[in-house]
Amino acid sequence: MDTFKYLQSFNKEIKNRYLEIEKMILHASSSFYDALGNLLESYLVYVAMYNKIRIEIGASHGKITNTLRPLLMDFMSMDEKTFNQIKQISGNVNMHKHTRMRYVDCNTCVSNMHSFFDFYAVVSKYTCPTFQETFDFQYYRNLYGMMSSTNIIQLIKTFKETSINQKEEVQNIQVRIEKYLNLLS
Repeated sequence: MDTFKYLQSFNKEIKNRYLEIEKMILHASSSFYDALGNLLESYLVYVAMYNKIRIEIGASHGKITNTLRPLLMDFMSMDEKTFNQIKQISGNVNMHKHTRMRYVDCNTCVSNMHSFFDFYAVVSKYTCPTFQETFDFQYYRNLYGMMSSTNIIQLIKTFKETSINQKEEVQNIQVRIEKYLNLLS
């Protein structure tokens, strides 16, 4: 999967933050928002440091985004929609912190990841003119919930049903073989 490949090369912290998001998507965990907020904050700090922009220590991702607005909008030519999507992600993360949502659905994960990708792509095209990544919707849809308890319970149930069906099938084959052998003798 090539989506976010360049991102993972920046530093170990950002790579680990990204891998944590994948883990949260894999488990269909509402902690997805916490992980996305952590990645967003680390990435914004990275962008600020890379461009020698001073930011307040401990500033929220919303405040850092506002500090970076002139760089993003004027210098990197980020469109208003992409900038606002990042502000929306920041809002979603804050709302999650205050309401402790218990469930995050696949479309929410994919939509937020796509919004973050659009932001990341604008910055990456500026820092790496040969940047060619595209967002892989299907990868995140397939990843979603693969390790969730609901999915694992369903897989176990399917395995048990298959085992029972196979046992019955083996017994049927054994009966047919015995009938055939009886016909031969």
